[in-house]
Amino acid sequence: MEEHHVLPVSYHHRSQTKVYPLSNSDTSQLHPSRPRVPCGTTRLAKLTALPILIIATAISLTALVCILMYFTLGPKLPVLFINSMSVSNLSTTNTSLRANWDINLTFKNSDRLWEIYLDYVDCIIFYQEDFSLAGNHSVLGAGTQPFKVKMMEENTMNVKLETGDSVFSSNKVLNKINR
Repeated sequence: MEEHHVLPVSYHHRSQTKVYPLSNSDTSQLHPSRPRVPCGTTRLAKLTALPILIIATAISLTALVCILMYFTLGPKLPVLFINSMSVSNLSTTNTSLRANWDINLTFKNSDRLWEIYLDYVDCIIFYQEDFSLAGNHSVLGAGTQPFKVKMMEENTMNVKLETGDSVFSSNKVLNKINR
C-alpha cells in the first residue's frame, strides 16, 4: 500500500497525518460525524424539557388571559350627569354676593363587574375657572353611609351649596363679575 503524507498548511498544532486508501467496507479509521450519546441521556433530557415547556406555556397563557380580562372586563369610570341646577336667593352688592345653589346629580355605573362606593363627594362652583363661588367638601356628611351605585345602574344625589361673604376674602371675584 502506498502512504500519503498530508502536511497542514497553517495549523501548527496538528501533526502530520497518514491517510490510507480505504475499501468500502473498512470504516474503522473514520471518525463518526456526531459524538455518540448514550440512549438514556436523550430520553432524560426529553423528560426534563417536557415539563418545563408545559409550565412555561401554562404561565404564558395565564398571563395572556389576565391581560385580556383586565382590558375588557376591568373597572370603568362612572359617568356623571347634571340633571338640574338652580340658583335661589341671589343677591349682590358692590361688596358681597349671596346665593343658594341646588344641584341634582346622577352617577351612572356602566361596569358589569364592579359596584361604586363614594365615601365623599366634593362639589365646587367656579367662576371663569379661577374663582370658587361655592363649595362643599363633604356632601355626604360625616358618619353617613357611602354613596353606592350598583352594577349597570344609576343613582341620584341632591347637593345644596351656599355662597356667602366668607368665600370672598377679597373683592377680586366681584370686580371680575362687574366688568
